[in-house]
Amino acid sequence: MSTDLLRSVLATCGAEMYTDNFKNNGIDLFTLKILSNEDLQIIGIPDEDMRCRIIENVANLQIPAEQNIETVVSSQYTRLLLSHTSIQLHKHFANLAYALIRDDVDLCNINLTPAVNHLQLCLKSLERQLECFNKK
Repeated sequence: MSTDLLRSVLATCGAEMYTDNFKNNGIDLFTLKILSNEDLQIIGIPDEDMRCRIIENVANLQIPAEQNIETVVSSQYTRLLLSHTSIQLHKHFANLAYALIRDDVDLCNINLTPAVNHLQLCLKSLERQLECFNKK
């Protein structure tokens, strides 16, 4: 999306100071329309009222939705993809959990416990999905 259009959209709700947040996070024409309150918080918009104004303003824009493309994916490919995702998540979980128990790791006052807990929930959810997939 052009910077001018982004700046204009944000200016209409008094949020032009966040233009760089959107640019730095690669927000384009299609993703702008689907951002949630949580997404806006993640990209660095702390004010809840501001996030609500942005969401309301963007909802009124006449931005074309992405076109759906029908794709057929084999069960073998899906199983492989889910398996690789599971392996990567397990590795990240192990690294975070290990960092929590080490005394010689400087985490710059970052609390990793919520990240570890969330990652563990993601792993459990993925494992349930894999079980369902295998049953089908």
